[in-house]
Amino acid sequence: MSELQNGVIKLYHYYYWHKKQSFQYKEDIYLHWVAFAVQEGRFRYELGSLEEGEAVDGDWVVCPPGTPFRREVLQPLSFFYLGFEWSTPPSNLPLGKLTFADQERLASAYRYMQQLYALPPEQAMLWRNRFIQELWDGYVLQQLLPMADYWGAGDSLMLSARRKLQELAFQNVSMKELADESGLSPVQFTRRFKAAFGCSASEYVRQLRLDHGKRLLIESPLTVDHIAQECGYDNGFYFSRVFSLHIGMSPSEYRRAHRL
Repeated sequence: MSELQNGVIKLYHYYYWHKKQSFQYKEDIYLHWVAFAVQEGRFRYELGSLEEGEAVDGDWVVCPPGTPFRREVLQPLSFFYLGFEWSTPPSNLPLGKLTFADQERLASAYRYMQQLYALPPEQAMLWRNRFIQELWDGYVLQQLLPMADYWGAGDSLMLSARRKLQELAFQNVSMKELADESGLSPVQFTRRFKAAFGCSASEYVRQLRLDHGKRLLIESPLTVDHIAQECGYDNGFYFSRVFSLHIGMSPSEYRRAHRL
């Protein structure tokens, strides 16, 4: 999404759920764009065959119209349900999990949005639309600027954690052990790493592994199973599944397309 440009959001539906224990429907299909903006808790999601994963506070999961949206609460979930359309679509439509680096801005907007029930409904919706648009614009800026270095520049503890992840990325990485070494709980570590670099530690490791896998597919004659082991995955099947999900083609297809 490096070429992501601003789009204009038209908010139609808005609900806030507090400490939801489970979803009434395990799967739904919407006629409009939907975002689940997580304030607290954790849930697992699948967007048809396009993407799957877990979302925590600081994440939005964006589902396009007509896409099966499967979900399961993993920890009591407080979140904003946003139903919207694009008055002016962005250059690259967002899909799946968006992680917001500016946690302070996000938390402030969420607090204001929850207080808007005191206003008449139409006026409250206009203000919610404004806050959502501002958050989206901030996310676009986050993608356009070299934020990974900017956000983490002042957090020496997270810079140290990132260096450790770079060293261990192709081995079995325990995020709990890394959090313990940092003197933080797993939840605190996740929030702080995400605030520093705009993604979770797990997402960062996955990207390191996929980048390494792409290089090996192009530059080496190794089999997919061997490359999977070199990248820290237990087997070629799981590596192929993760690779296809996030790169958009299988490892074999990627190798054929990029090797001279």
